[in-house]
Amino acid sequence: MDTFWAYSNDCFKEKFKANFIEEGPIKITNPQDLEKIVSCFIETPKVDFDNFYLLVNRFKSSSLPIVRDRGLFREDAINLVYELKIDVSDFSTEGVVYCFGIISNELSQHEIKVIVYES
Repeated sequence: MDTFWAYSNDCFKEKFKANFIEEGPIKITNPQDLEKIVSCFIETPKVDFDNFYLLVNRFKSSSLPIVRDRGLFREDAINLVYELKIDVSDFSTEGVVYCFGIISNELSQHEIKVIVYES
């Protein structure tokens, strides 16, 4: 499973729904939806939408995150948890971070709870 990050900018503010926080993670399941935000990235991520989708999570951070570990785990027979463990860098900033997890389509019917551990 791959993960990539993007930091909030005016582009993301315009492209994502204003109520993103209340909705929780957003699923991007096709190239057309990804195309809407491609201009927000420095380097466009490659996703094989025949086999995968993007799970987008948004969270506030006081510094630039460095991914220490990540994983997708079964909480029980139905529910999954996408766990992100990040270290904070010495570079302080107040902002919003978008995390994009590339998830197998086989899991698309499952509810996935995202938990971010910051240390």
